[in-house]
Amino acid sequence: MFWADSLSAKYVYDRLEAWSKDYGQFFKPCEYLAARARQGASLVKDLEIHFLNSIDASRHTYQIIPY
Repeated sequence: MFWADSLSAKYVYDRLEAWSKDYGQFFKPCEYLAARARQGASLVKDLEIHFLNSIDASRHTYQIIPY
């Protein structure tokens, strides 16, 4: 996802759309990608925020292990 996001959602969408016309429906972009491309939005930024907000830190303990 990082690689695709570094290119931009619109670029990935446009390439997949062109491939779907040339090679068939297998390459048809999904609606999520289409929406992100229309908005000019990141592919992962909102997902990262949602994921981080969904973690209940009180249920997790972390241990630092020295090398």
